Amino acid sequence: FLGSPVTMMLASPDNQTIFAALNLGHYGTKLHRSDDGGSTWTELQTQRFPTVEGGDKGAKTAAVTAIWSMEWAGKEKSEALWIGTAPAALFSSTDNGKSWVLNEPLWNLPSQAKWMGGGTVDTALHSICVDPRTSGRVAVAVFFGGVTLFRGWRQELARCRSRPKGRVLAARSAIRSRRSRCAPNGAMPRQS
Repeated sequence: FLGSPVTMMLASPDNQTIFAALNLGHYGTKLHRSDDGGSTWTELQTQRFPTVEGGDKGAKTAAVTAIWSMEWAGKEKSEALWIGTAPAALFSSTDNGKSWVLNEPLWNLPSQAKWMGGGTVDTALHSICVDPRTSGRVAVAVFFGGVTLFRGWRQELARCRSRPKGRVLAARSAIRSRRSRCAPNGAMPRQS
């Protein structure tokens, strides 16, 4: 990708499967995958938002302007991963990036209208933290939108709860190190 801005990269534990996100300005956001440690690359389908139907005639369907975060879904889901984008959204794939599903519960949170960009025009989902004890618990962080905790996978993420900014300061390092600053014994906070 000589001369192209790579905004995010994610490699498998054996470094054979590698994802590279590119932001090509006028040509948009692109995602590539290598299955041979980076020797060859395949361009993948980009993440898409649902089309806007009805409503304002001037309303446009949102478009991914950048990939801000990528994370494997867990050890038991070897071909599954999460992607966080700008505008702030969470997408999942269970087939090594061949297809993507928008996490609609997060996309449709009422508090999303209050989110704003943090150094970007769009809001951005900048961190994805999969609990190392169980991949069914995921925390995501959005610039000026706080941290949202999920239980489940893909569309089962309907039970979500947004935490006000400042309550969970270091979600990524806390979950990865198993020493959560949010709850004792490294456990993620309970949902009510």
